[in-house]
Amino acid sequence: MEEGSARIRLTSCLAFVLVVASACTSTTSEETPPRSTAATHEAAIGVTVAGIQKHLRALQDIADSNNGIRAAGEPGYDASVRYVTETLEKAGLDVSMNEFAAPIFEQTAPTTVRVGGSDLALRDGRDMKAMLYSPSGRVSAPLFTVDWDTTDEVRPGPGCDANGFDSVPFGAIVLAQPGSCFLRDQVIAAERAGASAVIFSFPEFTRDEGLRRPTLLSPAGIQIP
Repeated sequence: MEEGSARIRLTSCLAFVLVVASACTSTTSEETPPRSTAATHEAAIGVTVAGIQKHLRALQDIADSNNGIRAAGEPGYDASVRYVTETLEKAGLDVSMNEFAAPIFEQTAPTTVRVGGSDLALRDGRDMKAMLYSPSGRVSAPLFTVDWDTTDEVRPGPGCDANGFDSVPFGAIVLAQPGSCFLRDQVIAAERAGASAVIFSFPEFTRDEGLRRPTLLSPAGIQIP
């Protein structure tokens, strides 16, 4: 297993917060019949289904124009910030942004997975994706499957308790399913058990549905690809 030149870098990012201001009081008179509770609430906060859908479509258009990505550190994120800022300013709000440092995942070369003794090679972007915040690495080792059950509707993946990877041979590449905890918890547990790499399988995701890219949330504490 080889992950091509994935690296973690620190960059300045922009964060934004949406604030909805609403009127707190209202009056009615005999000449003005009271509106329904739902209509009054909707008018007070200024939120409608049509309005929500408008902004969702705008954000989706931004994603479509940026390779489907609006993650922090990417051009799609900056475009999203501009859209939100302009929208809030048009509504009469003063907008300010604070810069802060955050880890950003950047993959600079394809990930490859080959099965020794066969012609099987998984293609990056079609069959698999490196998890966000995965370290780089080149590993050649036996594949060890842990708690494999594709029929269980409740994700049975190991590593959500202290003994989940006790059976893993030292240095093996672990093939597992997601569990009921964070993927980073499973990876850290596998690493502590001596695994040299981890591959997660999502049987419910098909090629027709589109390949997902899971996240490890943070690179902290993870050394194996």
